[in-house]
Amino acid sequence: MTRAVDQIERDIAALEQAVVAIAQDLHTTYEDYLTDLGQAVKRQLVLAAYHICTQGYPDRFLQLSLSQRQELQQTLKQLAQQAQTQLMSRLKAFDDFSPIPEEESKEDDESEDEFSYEELTDDLTDEELAEELAKEDLLHEAVLFTSEFAEPPLAQGDRLSERDHAQAGDQAQAELSKPPAEASESPASKLDAAQVMSNPKLLLSWQESMEKGIVAVLQTLSYTANRLLQQSDILPSKLPEPILEVAAKAGAEIASGPPNLLNLLIEAESDSNSESRMTHIMTIRLRLSEIEFADATLGAWRSKIRGLLARLNQLGRDYQKKHKEKAIATAEAAWRSTWFDE
Repeated sequence: MTRAVDQIERDIAALEQAVVAIAQDLHTTYEDYLTDLGQAVKRQLVLAAYHICTQGYPDRFLQLSLSQRQELQQTLKQLAQQAQTQLMSRLKAFDDFSPIPEEESKEDDESEDEFSYEELTDDLTDEELAEELAKEDLLHEAVLFTSEFAEPPLAQGDRLSERDHAQAGDQAQAELSKPPAEASESPASKLDAAQVMSNPKLLLSWQESMEKGIVAVLQTLSYTANRLLQQSDILPSKLPEPILEVAAKAGAEIASGPPNLLNLLIEAESDSNSESRMTHIMTIRLRLSEIEFADATLGAWRSKIRGLLARLNQLGRDYQKKHKEKAIATAEAAWRSTWFDE
C-alpha cells in the first residue's frame, strides 16, 4: 500500500536538510580550495614562463635589457595576483548565480527523466589520475596552418623600447582585468539561496558554474601571459591571434611536454615560394588537472569535493525517488476521493 503523503513529505524534508549540510560544506571547501589554487596558479605560471624564456627562447630573452626582464617578471607576478583575485570572485553565493540553461544541461544527459551525477562523481584513485596525466603528457605537437607567419629574428635595433615593454605590461594587465564573459542574467533567473541549498539538482548546477568559472580564469590568464610574452618579443610578434586562442583553450587532445606548456608546429607558406616550412612554437597553457597534480594540498581538496559530490549523487537519486513516490501517492488519493461504488 502506498505510504501516506505526509510521511513522504517528512522524508523529503529530511533529505533536503542533508543536502543543505552538503551545500554548506561544499561552499567552505571551495573557499579553501580557491585560496590554495590561487597560490598554485601563481607558481605554475612563473614556472611556465621561466621554461619558455630559458628553454624555449633563451636567445630572445637574453636580448632584453635588464630593466625589460625585470618589467616582464614583475608583470607576470601582477597577472598572477589578478588571477588569484578573479578565482576568489568565482565563489558565488548560492543566491548569486543562474542555473545552467536546460538546453545545455540536456546535451550530456542520457535521459531527461533520469537524475544523473556520474560525470562529476567518477572518483579516480591517485594511481588512475597519475596514469591519465601520464598519457596526456605524451607530446602530440599540433600542426596548424597560416600563410603569414614566417618572420626573421629581430635585430637588436628593431626590438621593443623600454616604453613599449611597459605598455605591453599595462595591456596584459588590462586584458586580465576584464570580467569573464557571463551569460545574460535577468532578475527573474536568480534563485533563492534556500532553493539552491536544498535542491540536489540546483546545487549541482551551482557547482558546475564554479568549475566553468575556474577554467575560464585559467584560459584568460594563459592567453594574457602569451600576449605579454609576444609583446615582449619572446614569442614571435607575427604569431596570428587564432593561434594564441587555440593555445589557451587547447584540451587534453593536444598535450604538452612540461606541465602547463603547449608545443605547436606551425606550417608557414611563403607567398613567393610554394614550399612550406614547419616552425616550432611553445606557449603557456595552464590546465587545472596539471596544476592539481603538482600540488598535494589541491589534490586533497579535490578529493573532498569528489566525496561531497558522491554523497550528493546518492541524495539526488533518493530525492527524485521520493518525489515520484509522492506524486503516485497524491494521484492515488485524488482517485479515491472522487471514486464511489454504485
